[in-house]
Amino acid sequence: MTLLPEILEKANVLLFSGDQDLICNHIGTEYLIANLTWHGKQGFQNAPKLRWTVDNTPAGVWREERNMTYVQLYNASHMVPYDVPLAALDMMNRFMGLDPKLQSFTSNLETITGDVPPGGQRVDMPNGSSVRKYVFISFCKKRF
Repeated sequence: MTLLPEILEKANVLLFSGDQDLICNHIGTEYLIANLTWHGKQGFQNAPKLRWTVDNTPAGVWREERNMTYVQLYNASHMVPYDVPLAALDMMNRFMGLDPKLQSFTSNLETITGDVPPGGQRVDMPNGSSVRKYVFISFCKKRF
């Protein structure tokens, strides 16, 4: 909670959780985001929930705003790439700005209508930055 806002000032950050993960569940990740202040605002302000499909199958919910991307993946537990490899690959490719049309499978993001406010477009690094910076973070703390 103390380092992440500073990281978000300098790099795009991807947080993701599988909806079946009992160790680091999506409720905790969403609580963290809702209570985190970055770029002078708390939580997502205008980031719509986007319905995400991979190969015409529901893959999860996608949100992004102010350098923060959060993805909740359906039918995935603690080992997201093992559980849903195509969705994990598409998630990484989209986050890094790669064209999803170049993949050998289809994927799509569409706005979920309802009580979700409009807006919340991707925030890229400022113009003039020749290198994009990415940070992948896992908030799971395991004791042995």
